[in-house]
Amino acid sequence: TITKKYSFELVVKNKFLVQTVKEKEIADYYNTNKNNYLISAEDKFVKALVLNYAGENEIAKALVAVELRKDAYSGISFENICRKNPDLVICRQMKYYELPDWIKDRIHELKDGELSDVISIENQFVIFQVQLKKPKYKKYEDVFNEIKQILLSKKALQNNELQAWLKEIRKEAEEIR
Repeated sequence: TITKKYSFELVVKNKFLVQTVKEKEIADYYNTNKNNYLISAEDKFVKALVLNYAGENEIAKALVAVELRKDAYSGISFENICRKNPDLVICRQMKYYELPDWIKDRIHELKDGELSDVISIENQFVIFQVQLKKPKYKKYEDVFNEIKQILLSKKALQNNELQAWLKEIRKEAEEIR
């Protein structure tokens, strides 16, 4: 029976009291708790091509705005359109939440990279393009050791609790004898 007691304790120590953490445990912890390692959250931006007009040239500028939208739709970036037409077009970028509600209502269904129709706003024709900035996280490699220490600490705490429980059981077993 003494042999059984010591072999039971040996199995418990080998199985539960070992202070190691497997890489899969670290990877699982990182993926489960990724938001703890967030550097910058997801954000929604809007680029705008702005074409000013006055009453007398409104129709001509509307036609130009339609052509500019076709250029953007064909894949030419807003920046290149502005570089190519510096006296004609202004490029702007703003956060989506900063836009007036009525503009948000007009463009809220646009997906990342999609273009709005030409919108007339106070003597300006504007084309919007929605851009999503994905969240950024600390690299797994950069937090590997930190996570390993967290998991080792948790295991140490569990081991202390288990040791206390084993001590209690040993004491009860001795009292029964």
